[in-house]
Amino acid sequence: MGSTASAATAKVHKPLVDWSQMLWLALGAIFPILAAWYATSTQVDAHLLPWEPNMADLRVYREAAIDWAKGVDFYRVKESPFIYPPFALLPSLLLLPLDFTVSQTIWAAVNALMVMAVVYRLGFRGWHVSVLSGAVILWMYPFTDVLKFGQLGILVLFLVFLDLYPGEGITQRIFPRWRPLPTGLLTGIAAGLKLTPLAFILLLFLIRRRRAGLVAVGSFLGTVVVGFLLAPSASLGYWTRLAGGDSGANPALMGWLNNQSIVSHTIRMMKWHPSSELVGLAISGLVLLATMVVCVLIARRGDLLLSLSLLGFITVIVNPVGWVHHMTWLLPLAVAAFRRTTPMLLRVAMLATTVWYMVNPYWALPYKFLIGPERHYTIKQNLFAAGGFFLSLAMLLIAAWFEWRVRRRTPVDGSAATRPAPAAVGSEGAGQVGQEGRDPGRSGTDDIGAGS
Repeated sequence: MGSTASAATAKVHKPLVDWSQMLWLALGAIFPILAAWYATSTQVDAHLLPWEPNMADLRVYREAAIDWAKGVDFYRVKESPFIYPPFALLPSLLLLPLDFTVSQTIWAAVNALMVMAVVYRLGFRGWHVSVLSGAVILWMYPFTDVLKFGQLGILVLFLVFLDLYPGEGITQRIFPRWRPLPTGLLTGIAAGLKLTPLAFILLLFLIRRRRAGLVAVGSFLGTVVVGFLLAPSASLGYWTRLAGGDSGANPALMGWLNNQSIVSHTIRMMKWHPSSELVGLAISGLVLLATMVVCVLIARRGDLLLSLSLLGFITVIVNPVGWVHHMTWLLPLAVAAFRRTTPMLLRVAMLATTVWYMVNPYWALPYKFLIGPERHYTIKQNLFAAGGFFLSLAMLLIAAWFEWRVRRRTPVDGSAATRPAPAAVGSEGAGQVGQEGRDPGRSGTDDIGAGS
């Protein structure tokens, strides 16, 4: 009786903030934040000393927020248009009162913290979180590119991955009274910022996590409502145009070398034939369908890390406009590759795809802003430009083959043909897969800034 009372008292008197953990977080964040500020300074016309960032895309979001404040249609046609859902205007509105240089400085620091949160969720602990996060920012090009342009790639990864992938989070250690959010909430918010995470909502339903799927749908619809409250006319125009097939993307981006989507590769290979975009969209649809099937099978087997990472990456290249800074899902994909349970052939394909988009060797081909030399590429040049797609397709096919072998209960490369055991990747059991012992209606989203 006395021990029960003592436990209840200890629970009641949990501190609101664990300042020792807060101190360790602050110290650990120094290197990643400095790395983020340096990465930001590598953009064209940006400078480290004196500090002068040049986040071109963040400026587009800011200009859209200024248009909203003036009562002007922020979807109006201009050189660099705002093409995201109306809800995506909200982060820019929050930063609007600040000087733009200050906004860029804060945005880079927040992105560094989000990278740390993802690395922590992947299972790394202690100083490994700081060092690996800084290294990812400096040397994993999709992350560097996000910071150079002020893009949303890290934010989308942060919201979806921490929402759907179970694991310990730092927030509960800093704020002991923190309670996890319902699974699906942040995925819906991510879809409200950028539509591609809608694929994860479909995945939730297909793997029979209906409650999480319904939460995600409700969350997404909530972002649509917020968008209409912010800008009724602009919201109506955006969703009407989207329903008619107009995403707002610049048609000149289709076929440009830096656009690494399947549609862009197809347009280049078909030499801008009138039907090339439709062919590219058809191929993209087939690839997405195949990916969804494979990822559902992987998730049902218990390997949620591989399922989420593969789906997140493939949704980038099936999008008609797929920039390298959208490919932040390569981080969890690379971690999944190094697990003991990953077959060697699949590991090679996953790491080859990751390295390709870290190095981006296709930039050795002649190109310039928008479309120019690409129209004159030879067959070999076009095949080389699409190297990332072929590696991605190989990775998907190998994953599908492995799943087929697993379901036939035939070992592949010495791996068990049944549900994979949790694999240690970093310290304290990083890279665990599956959801055994986890309440499917509660999110693992308890990390830095999640839900705040």
